Amino acid sequence: MLKKILTLIALTAGIIHPSTASEITQFPTSLMCVDKRGITQTITEFEELSFAGGVSMRDLPGVGLVKNNLVIFVNPKTQSWTIVERFTKDMYCVVAVGEGFRPLSGQ
Repeated sequence: MLKKILTLIALTAGIIHPSTASEITQFPTSLMCVDKRGITQTITEFEELSFAGGVSMRDLPGVGLVKNNLVIFVNPKTQSWTIVERFTKDMYCVVAVGEGFRPLSGQ
């Protein structure tokens, strides 16, 4: 992970040329962001529980590299999941949602 971040920073800064690293493709994305009450309501509606967390890093245009708290919520019965980033004290953004959450068996 750290190697990917350092490569991305080096590419952005022009230190290395793309031909010496793996090609990076950027997709335009949009995030659904709500206040704490809104994210709590969504997670409660799907009966998801906090499963894992960490610090995410995101390169924001015009801002640069920012770190956010990230939480993965999972419903163990339905296997639905939601990944949420907390951008500010009261702004939570849904990064991804899905179904079929399960541990991998190393395959």
